[in-house]
Amino acid sequence: MALINCSECGSEVSDQSDSCIKCGNPFSNEIINKEYKVNDETLKDVASSIANGNSKRKIIKNLNKKGFTDVDTLKMIEHLKTTTKGRKILSVKYRNRIIIGFIMALIGSLIFVAIEDGETSASPFIPSVLLFLGLWYFIRGIVGFIRCKI
Repeated sequence: MALINCSECGSEVSDQSDSCIKCGNPFSNEIINKEYKVNDETLKDVASSIANGNSKRKIIKNLNKKGFTDVDTLKMIEHLKTTTKGRKILSVKYRNRIIIGFIMALIGSLIFVAIEDGETSASPFIPSVLLFLGLWYFIRGIVGFIRCKI
C-alpha cells in the first residue's frame, strides 16, 4: 500500500482508496494515469469526441487503434464526466461550440438584414443555412455545457 497526494486538496491518502477522505475527490484521474499511462492529450481527444457527439462505440473504436482496451476507454469517459479536471476540459469544448454557433447565427442574421434592406440581391439560402447551423451549434453547446456542469 502506497500513499498518494490528492490532486484537489493535497492531503496524503492510500492508493487503495476510491476517493479522498478529506475532500471527497475521486481518484479515477490518478488511477487512470498510473495504470493506463493516459496523458492530458488523450483525455482532450476523448473530450473532443464527446463534445462532437460521437457515440461511446466510435470513441472506443478510435482508442482501440491506439492500444487502449474497451474498459480503459469507458474509464476515461467516466473520468471526464465525474472529475473536476475532466468537466473543465469538457466545458471548454462546449464553450467554444457556443461561441462559434453564436457567431455563425449572427453572420446569417446580418446577411438577412442586408437582403431585407435591399443592399444586396443575394439569395436567402446561404444566410438561412448559416442561421440554422449557428443556432443548432449554439443550442448543442448550451445543452452540453449544462450537462457537463451537473
